[in-house]
Amino acid sequence: MTKTLGPGIRILALDLHPQRYGFAVLETPANLLDWGVRRRYRDRGSRRMSSIQKGLRLLLDMWRPSLVVIKESSRPKTARMRRLLAGITRESRQRRIPVRCLAEQSVRRALGDESQATKHAMASTVCRHFPFLASALPSPRRAWESEDYRMHMFTAAALALAGSTQRNTANNQP
Repeated sequence: MTKTLGPGIRILALDLHPQRYGFAVLETPANLLDWGVRRRYRDRGSRRMSSIQKGLRLLLDMWRPSLVVIKESSRPKTARMRRLLAGITRESRQRRIPVRCLAEQSVRRALGDESQATKHAMASTVCRHFPFLASALPSPRRAWESEDYRMHMFTAAALALAGSTQRNTANNQP
């Protein structure tokens, strides 16, 4: 059973990567309050992780979300990502904020975008929900180009939209 969360619920969605993260703050039903990408290249090693976690703590303090949504990974590939996910989960649980992991397939299903396989198509769907983001939408990626860093922002916004529709499942926390 799928149902929409009630009005006034604040969702912080995160698209995490070792050196950067995309974030979006959505207040239900569909009011995007904040969005962006934060990069941390200056620090090295464990200091880099602590600076990313510090930035995420600041987001939790500033927006005080009711739910944190993270893109589900079948298995984090590096020890750094495992530490980052554990830190986010620990910080959220200390604040009594539920953490929900969503698979990319369920995000596409929530957006009604299951048939389109590209991230750009998903980002275009997000732009239909939030037209003011259209100016930040990068052009479609060519095979030889690396992914534009702004795509993490669109992935986080898609996670926030998908997180606003609550599925009755027993396993919402990592």
